[in-house]
Amino acid sequence: MSVRTNNDTGGWHQSLNRNAGGQDLTFYRLVPALCAEAENVQYEVRYLRDGQSTRRVRPVSRMIEESIRDLWARYEAKDITTSALFSECAKVYGPQIEPTAESTAHHETLVTRL
Repeated sequence: MSVRTNNDTGGWHQSLNRNAGGQDLTFYRLVPALCAEAENVQYEVRYLRDGQSTRRVRPVSRMIEESIRDLWARYEAKDITTSALFSECAKVYGPQIEPTAESTAHHETLVTRL
């Protein structure tokens, strides 16, 4: 599975810091925490060999990832143009901004639809 960010590494690092003592982390707390992490590696490898993922992904992140993958597949199949791909990706990642009747006249105010 391709991963587009380093959030997994950041999450692991944050968890290790939290479990090992946070800002008061000393060498003598770090070594047992790393040993405990090393014991978990065999379980992680077993899950991966069985085709299972141990990643915890929020539902909204999973939905965004699926949308981007679908858009990319449509782009590779030449069903959509590059500009359409970018436009659709912008809709997936960001809030939709629509001009109101007032902003159409003044070109200043925009309403954000979430």
